[in-house]
Amino acid sequence: MKWADADSVINIISHVYAYAQKYMDPEAPGGKEHLGYIVNWTGTEAFLLRIMKDLSLPPKAEVCKPLYWDGIRYLGLK
Repeated sequence: MKWADADSVINIISHVYAYAQKYMDPEAPGGKEHLGYIVNWTGTEAFLLRIMKDLSLPPKAEVCKPLYWDGIRYLGLK
């Protein structure tokens, strides 16, 4: 996201914590789980809907879509 204001960023962060608490596996070792795994399970659209809920962005704010979690790419694998 570009051009977000501080209130929007704080709101998004609070929604990310609520999202993680709702979907985190209670059996995760140490009660901790990587957020990327949770997003993979629920899907990026569900993640974006949850963290952007009730958000009033400034008019100049830009949200990048589609959301893509870049990771390691292994050559030769499809």
